[in-house]
Amino acid sequence: RTPVEHLEATGLLGPWLTAIHANYAGTRDALLLGKRGVSVVHCPRSHEYFGHEAFPLRRLSRAGVNVCLGTDSLASVLKSSQAPRHRPVLSMFQEMRTFSRRSPAREASFAREEMLRTACKMKRFKARNRAQE
Repeated sequence: RTPVEHLEATGLLGPWLTAIHANYAGTRDALLLGKRGVSVVHCPRSHEYFGHEAFPLRRLSRAGVNVCLGTDSLASVLKSSQAPRHRPVLSMFQEMRTFSRRSPAREASFAREEMLRTACKMKRFKARNRAQE
């Protein structure tokens, strides 16, 4: 059983849940997340830092999942090649830059406007779901 299937079995999937990362969500997981109105936050620099496979953006989007961009932790944005004088920062602009230069954004042909919507839509989506409850 996957973590998403476990959450479904225990009744914890719903529009109140925000799943962070979901890097390895398969087709069934994506369908469950979409069906239950779960939002997924993708953190591109953390994803890159840990060397994960391509983020399943297309699969999640097709399943109706609200995919948002976020930042993770200063520890996961450090790079060994980074000069010591450059202090790492949590920056949505850096996340968008990383997202746009790596798949899945390139594969999905994300326009700049869509990138900005993805980075900003979490708050609106959650507010709308709360109003519907």
